[in-house]
Parts: sequence; structure tokens; C-alpha cells
Amino acid sequence: MRWKPLILAAAAATVVAAWATVTVTYFLGFGVGRWTVVVTAACLATEAAFWVSAGVLGVTVLQARRDIWRWLTRPLRSRV
Repeated sequence: MRWKPLILAAAAATVVAAWATVTVTYFLGFGVGRWTVVVTAACLATEAAFWVSAGVLGVTVLQARRDIWRWLTRPLRSRV
């Protein structure tokens, strides 16, 4: 059995469930405090899923993330 796709699917399902919870919490009208906690948990779940994916896929994902951030922030660092 292939374990990499299963781990990646579980990480993706966790992220989708976390952000679905954020959406439901928002539309049910819970207080700002509870909604903030749910959003923070979803953000942490997303970050954890990213690092799990990076660990499963290897170092190239980490290098790609660094290159992507460098490309995105290039206009902010350019000197006129």
C-alpha cells in the first residue's frame, strides 16, 4: 500500500475540515472570541499540513517555498 498519498490526503482533509469549521462558525454567529480561536486553529492546522507534506515529499518542497517567497517579495525589495 502506498503511504505517501494516504498521508497527503489525510493532511488535505484535515485542512478542508478546519476551514469548513471556520465557515460554519462564522455563519452561525458565534462570538468574536470563539471565532478567533477557530481561525487560529485552522491556521495552525494548515501550517502543520504544509510541513507534513514537505516532510513526505522531501526537501524540494522547502526549497520551492523559499523560491516562491523570494519571487513574491522581489518587488518589495527592489531599489528604485
